[in-house]
Amino acid sequence: MDKKQLIKTIITVLPVFLVPLIVERKRIKDHPDVKKATDATVSASKTVANKSVQFKDSVVEKSSHAKDYVADKKHNVDQKRELKRIAKAYDPAYIEKKGERLEKENRKDIKKLDKLLQKNIDKRHKEEDKAQEKNKKNRLSEFKKYKDYVAKSVVKQNNEDKGK
Repeated sequence: MDKKQLIKTIITVLPVFLVPLIVERKRIKDHPDVKKATDATVSASKTVANKSVQFKDSVVEKSSHAKDYVADKKHNVDQKRELKRIAKAYDPAYIEKKGERLEKENRKDIKKLDKLLQKNIDKRHKEEDKAQEKNKKNRLSEFKKYKDYVAKSVVKQNNEDKGK
């Protein structure tokens, strides 16, 4: 249904229900069953109101006592917990266990760092070995060049000596 048709339907049907309710309102109020129901509702609401005031007073009184009790109990529990924590902190057995735990954690950290250091050392050794090998090759090639140069110069000198 679109909005226009819905509005038309509501305008048409609504008076069918509302007019009798409005017109017959007074006669409905005078009906004996409705009067009984109304009287019962009024008396029940008055009774509930009186009881709730009495109940409310006792509840307020009891709730304030309960609130104080709970606050005191919580304070005591917090104090006991704090005392236990302090006693535990200064207990030699606890301190020893804590020291052992820290020692164990430190050992783990040391092992991790040792592995990392060893890895870096190995990497550095490989780089140094490569550099030494490269230097060795360079020296050998320089030595060969020098040897060839010396051999050529000796041959030239021998040729010059023979020529004189």
